[in-house]
Amino acid sequence: MFHAQRIRESTGTRSKTLAQKIEDKRRRELEEGAAGLNSKRNRPLLFSIAAEKYLKMKEARWEPKTRLIADNNLAHLVPVFGKRLLVDIEAPDIRAYQKFRLAEGAAPRTVNIEQSLFRTIMRRFAAWARI
Repeated sequence: MFHAQRIRESTGTRSKTLAQKIEDKRRRELEEGAAGLNSKRNRPLLFSIAAEKYLKMKEARWEPKTRLIADNNLAHLVPVFGKRLLVDIEAPDIRAYQKFRLAEGAAPRTVNIEQSLFRTIMRRFAAWARI
């Protein structure tokens, strides 16, 4: 019983002592969660890892052409932002990237599409709001 609710879960074992240890551990997890102590803190991610996770998450929904466009955009974004933590990227860095891409001869529309993907990744990992 936990908070007046009966919880029945299998331990997946036939050993009574092991089952008791598993039950004690599960009870501790429930108590910590109820007390707000079980909130796992997200470690800062590198932009390249966040981009990979984002692509894997969206891969099932996207058409192959959409994935190709995203890969092409990331081919320009990852060399600049790939080794940086999401929390370390600031607005001046983004503006510098835009100027750099325009100086390379990229069309403004292309830069905007790249920025859109960049913003989407940052929003997915809760790093855009502070920028």
